[in-house]
Amino acid sequence: MLNLRQSPKDSHFYRANHSQNVNQSWYLRLLSYAVLGTLALSVMFEHDLLIQTANAQASVPKRVVQNRRAVPTYEWTLAAGLLPLDAFKKGLTAGGSLTIHQNHRWAWEALSVAYSFELETDLEEQLQAFYSLQPTPFERVKLFALSNLVFKPLYWKGSWLNEKMAYGELLLVAGGGYGWLSQTSRPAFDAGFAVKLLHENEFATRLDVRMISFFNAEDIHNELWVNLGFSL
Repeated sequence: MLNLRQSPKDSHFYRANHSQNVNQSWYLRLLSYAVLGTLALSVMFEHDLLIQTANAQASVPKRVVQNRRAVPTYEWTLAAGLLPLDAFKKGLTAGGSLTIHQNHRWAWEALSVAYSFELETDLEEQLQAFYSLQPTPFERVKLFALSNLVFKPLYWKGSWLNEKMAYGELLLVAGGGYGWLSQTSRPAFDAGFAVKLLHENEFATRLDVRMISFFNAEDIHNELWVNLGFSL
């Protein structure tokens, strides 16, 4: 037969075991509450940190890569230049041009006209004084008109003395035209390059260096043309 009555010793063991289980359950609940509270605080902290970071980024001026300047359709240029190859008489040129820009890469110099004024040197007088020689008469350029295709392979911008932005372009030029020399008139071919600096209000300065060949059936007359212009 089973004895349903418990001894005092067994009753004491049951109470001790029950009390220990209650204490462990309370500890587990307290630990879970602490973990949940810590997670909640960390989430709130990260949320506030994200808001502060977003506000700080919004207050900082954003720096982005700017596009190049807009290309004007028409460019008018007034320029003065030099034809330096003739040892006896140099040529001082004055003229202008009209360039029609298609896009950032291509343009058409529809017309470039220049008139050359003679600048005499001392070489002819020295030959006459020391050697009693007369120089052989050479053809000299009086007037020429050109039309060219313009290719713009390089565009740059930088800071001038860390105060102002500076913009510029490298231009490659090739074309032809016609020239009126001191004795004849001839077709011409020219090729060269130009460096253009862009300023405010659509103004620009440019330096052109070109080789111009005036040719006919007898010979070819070559000229180096260095030209400094102001464009609008």
